[in-house]
Amino acid sequence: KTTFLLRAIAITALSGVGLMLVVLVATMVAGQSNAGATIGGALALLAFLVVFARLSLVLPAMAVGREEFRIADAWRATKGLALGMFLLILLPTLFAIAVSMPVILLASGLAAAGLLETATGYALLALANQAVNYLVIALTVSSLSIAYQELAADGPPAPQSSGPHS
Repeated sequence: KTTFLLRAIAITALSGVGLMLVVLVATMVAGQSNAGATIGGALALLAFLVVFARLSLVLPAMAVGREEFRIADAWRATKGLALGMFLLILLPTLFAIAVSMPVILLASGLAAAGLLETATGYALLALANQAVNYLVIALTVSSLSIAYQELAADGPPAPQSSGPHS
């Protein structure tokens, strides 16, 4: 449904507002300082991720048919849990980085040996990369689903009866 896509876009846009505000303040405070700009950029990214993590609870709610669960509901459900929600989004990414390191080292070795210059070498590297991406997506979706189950007051809606045998 387009509602899911529109809410995903809204979550990203609202998170981006936090990002822009932090960048604006950091730019005004830091002036022309490179260190200030770096710190401001890091804070802006952190603000974006925290807001995005808190609001993304809407996504599993919609996946189980709770379209009435709004962005404001996600914000309320995650009140006081910004760090936990941030880690919920961050940890799968850190896992991917850790798992990718051996893949990168292997690819470097294969490239040095001239084995990546073949279609098979590129295909194997792409396959390994996609496996890591799949793990990250699976971990993130699973984590968000568990968080939704634990934090949403009403839980998923009861299944609809489709007839006398249900």
